Amino acid sequence: MADVTADVAADAETSGDSEERTSSDSDNKVKIPKYEYILDESNSLHIHSYEDENVEYLTVNKSKFVEGRTVVIFSKQNLKRFYYDKDFYLEHVEIWKTAEKAADYKIKKKIYYEYEDKGLAYKTFEIDYENELYTEYVYSEKKLLLEKTEYDIKDLNIKPEDRTIDRNKMQKKMIYYYLYKYDEKERILMESETHLEYYKNSVREKKRNTRKNIYEYIRVDCPPSKTFFENDVLRLKIVYTSKKDYVQNVYFDNDTYVRTEFVNARKHLEVFYVSGEEKLRRTYD
Repeated sequence: MADVTADVAADAETSGDSEERTSSDSDNKVKIPKYEYILDESNSLHIHSYEDENVEYLTVNKSKFVEGRTVVIFSKQNLKRFYYDKDFYLEHVEIWKTAEKAADYKIKKKIYYEYEDKGLAYKTFEIDYENELYTEYVYSEKKLLLEKTEYDIKDLNIKPEDRTIDRNKMQKKMIYYYLYKYDEKERILMESETHLEYYKNSVREKKRNTRKNIYEYIRVDCPPSKTFFENDVLRLKIVYTSKKDYVQNVYFDNDTYVRTEFVNARKHLEVFYVSGEEKLRRTYD
């Protein structure tokens, strides 16, 4: 972390500040917060900070780690450093937890970006040092999230100074997998979640749970109908006939389910079924 503060200090030569001012527009007064700026040796803006917002924006022209540019956003709580390649595509981001001394800064996250032929579709890979998680995201060309995978990396002992990590050789354990599908109008059609559990101190899978929602857009003036499955077993179905009128079926084991009708978003009728036979009916005012 020392290289961040050293690079900034070396570039800064001239600074200025202003007192707090107000300007009047009719009867309204606009408060202008105190600010400070630092110019580099080419007389370009290097740091611009607002006291009230407590945020500083720093621009570093050259990076030791990538063949491009580096931008830093700093506050009392966090420091974010963005690395861009020579074509100004974002390569990776570092998020640090700040402290009174730069030597006490701690890395929180690193996020890496990969692009398909420099197109709009891309992937991100996030290393969360605080929660010991590794997460992969896959996005479409329209920036819609298609897949998300979370891995447990507690046993890897990854160090913050490990700037380059061979993700393909990481002995990580997948704990969550999310999958999303959309229609041509970018409306969600399906979202699924898979959760994996393992035996203690082992990569051997102990249990796998799945949850899936399927959406159907029947009428343009209604919310989508929803069907929910748990471990491939139907558990819930909601079908709308208007924005506030709908029927909800909740399914239990042993061929039992409850059908509830809502009118104007209020429960109107509830019927209990066992093996397809009605057992109980309740009407609500």
